[in-house]
Amino acid sequence: MGCNLKGANLIGADLTEADLTEADISNTNLQQAWLERANLTKAQALNTNFNQTKLTGACLEAWNIDSTTKLDGAICDYVYLLNHQKERRPNSGEFAPGEFTKLFKEVLTTVDLIFRNGIDWKAFVLSLNAVQAKNEGTELSLQSIANKGDGVVVARLNVSEDADKEKIHSEFMEIYELKLKAVEETYKAKLNAKDEQIAIYRQQNSDMKEIVSLLANRPINVEVKAIADSKTMNENRKTDIGSINLGDGATLGSVTGDNPGTVTGNQTITKSESRQTLSEAATEIQKLLKQLAETNPTATVADQQAFLNAAISPTNKQRFVKALQAGGKELFKELMDNMYINVAVAAMEGWQSGE
Repeated sequence: MGCNLKGANLIGADLTEADLTEADISNTNLQQAWLERANLTKAQALNTNFNQTKLTGACLEAWNIDSTTKLDGAICDYVYLLNHQKERRPNSGEFAPGEFTKLFKEVLTTVDLIFRNGIDWKAFVLSLNAVQAKNEGTELSLQSIANKGDGVVVARLNVSEDADKEKIHSEFMEIYELKLKAVEETYKAKLNAKDEQIAIYRQQNSDMKEIVSLLANRPINVEVKAIADSKTMNENRKTDIGSINLGDGATLGSVTGDNPGTVTGNQTITKSESRQTLSEAATEIQKLLKQLAETNPTATVADQQAFLNAAISPTNKQRFVKALQAGGKELFKELMDNMYINVAVAAMEGWQSGE
């Protein structure tokens, strides 16, 4: 466990059922080696040669590979993505030729965050925002969150292929533990609860209905700056340029580059567009508050406000505020259910004032 095999020549080596947890096998030649049923959890495998390596039954939980890792030609019928032979891939049967390599090419642009004792949505969102701030310029988005049972929750982040995935993973888990402790102290103070009750509360939150439906596939705002060379931007990509929103149904007025590295512009919203956007805002806010009520029926107004602030992206907050300014507060109230009007209006006014 944790052994250093970096740069070793292990051609044809028999490492069947070897425990290589947290081992460094980067730059190692494992051509034609036997790694069946080996445990490669958190192994560092950058620029590692797996050509003709036998990997059937290996555990590849949170291993670190990149575009230099040579997986083409690996011999593999199935693998496990979690320890103790959990999360078998494929779920049944065997990989068709080339499927194993295709599966793990996706890993090059994702980071899996594994939580074994349930997950606290508030601590998770706070951590996600903190990691985003620490990695400014790196494209991050939440691809999916899955409850695997027995308290195990897997959150998958999309990252760019050249992102430092190990750094992002480490930062997130460290920040999450700190945020979790702070959140649980708040729970204890509010509920006067024992540790067992806190654990139960967190376990219930593992369902993550609200996070799965609201944050999955939602882009995290990444500042995009103009560069001296002219480059084509994907028209379908949702992003923010400074404070100007592109995509998500918003209308872009004009974009100009005052200086290399900066972009400015004006956004115009028509009356019909403002009504449509306010309708979207009302639908999303009401859906959020209903979901919060299901998981936390004793949520206070402050809890509701905090949940809305965490769950609604800055991009949508900007859209909703611009629509509120164009369409008016009374129109927004007409679109809301009576029981949620006060909380929704207060949230919108808070976003408008920048609170």
